[in-house]
Amino acid sequence: MSIDKQIDKIFDQVDDLCLEGKFEEVDEILKSVDIENTIEELLIAYLAITKAATPKLRWRDRFYSDVFSKFLKTRGISETQNLLKNL
Repeated sequence: MSIDKQIDKIFDQVDDLCLEGKFEEVDEILKSVDIENTIEELLIAYLAITKAATPKLRWRDRFYSDVFSKFLKTRGISETQNLLKNL
């Protein structure tokens, strides 16, 4: 499956769950993502689609922190901050 299709799938699935108020299920999805082995574009997609629901997601802050740490290892602080700004 192409990256674009994977991103579309993430957006569709997570958006539907948020609209239905199923925030615990979204948290479970975030918990299940293998951050170290998931490509950066998909990690950014998860952060983007869950941004508005941050106050309702218990796991999102941890997910963001783990993604930030992964990016930091390969991209350095400036690029990591730029990529994840506003997410």
